[in-house]
Amino acid sequence: MPLPPSNAPCSPYRPQQGGAMSEFLPMAILVFLLGLGGLETAWWLFTRQAVSLALLEAARAGSTQHASPQAIAAAFETGLRPLHAGAGANAAARLQASLQRHRSQTGGPPWRIEILQPDAGSFRQYGSPNLPLAKSTGMPAIDNDYQYEQYRLNPVVPPDGPTIYQANTLSLRLTYLHRPLLPGIAVLLRSIRSETGGYADEAMRHGLLPMMRYLQLGMESHPLRWPGLPDGRVVMGAAKLPPAAEAKPPAFSCSGGWCLQPQQAITDPTPGGPDSGGSSPTPPLPDEQAPLPGGHGTEPSTPPGEPLPGEDEFPVCETGM
Repeated sequence: MPLPPSNAPCSPYRPQQGGAMSEFLPMAILVFLLGLGGLETAWWLFTRQAVSLALLEAARAGSTQHASPQAIAAAFETGLRPLHAGAGANAAARLQASLQRHRSQTGGPPWRIEILQPDAGSFRQYGSPNLPLAKSTGMPAIDNDYQYEQYRLNPVVPPDGPTIYQANTLSLRLTYLHRPLLPGIAVLLRSIRSETGGYADEAMRHGLLPMMRYLQLGMESHPLRWPGLPDGRVVMGAAKLPPAAEAKPPAFSCSGGWCLQPQQAITDPTPGGPDSGGSSPTPPLPDEQAPLPGGHGTEPSTPPGEPLPGEDEFPVCETGM
């Protein structure tokens, strides 16, 4: 059986050189991206575990030292040293260099711990001015001793007020700024950030991922009403948003190229448009197609027997047998 000439326009015999490479290249790119994603995920999980353990150490220090912000901050940064262990400079120097880099990049603290409990209401309700600690420090204090007896003497609690057990519980909420390994993650964080102007939003604006952790631990000493640290690393109570963000919430919850449905403000200067306060007339609809019997779907606009638009007949190759 003679073979058709190689220059035939419809010959099924074509060279396959380079076909394996063209099939391998997309799969290689996919495997490479999956490997980078696995590396980033492993680093994120390791950082989250180390940060959680550091927060536990901070809570232990606070529970035994009257919820002191200085003790909480020192214990937390000491617990972060495993993240910066390595050859060369010691872990403490590496940690301080990393924290200073965060400060210079964001203009704020590299991490923040909010002392949610005991709050101001707990000190108003259970403050004991007769405690020697309260007299010596001049700060409100809550009695940590004989909590069951205190509860029996004062079992009535306001509807939104804490119990004596809750007043002697240290509740911490941590926001840690995690630096991704891959530069593309930083670009993604900048594009999906919100516009609230809060601490986490500012971190995402600089390509940092805010990592939130929460922990509760019973107090082992009398809680004191300390002021927060001046640098903002430890604050008393939940941190508030800037006044501008509280007065005017963001119009849209998502902005940037990674939103599923980017929204824009609609302006219609024509009379009767949405901005003029009137009702705009309904635009004319295109010619509707006749519905099928039963009210389901519509009939095609192309008469039967004719090819639909875009349908082309492919050439048929005939080979001799």
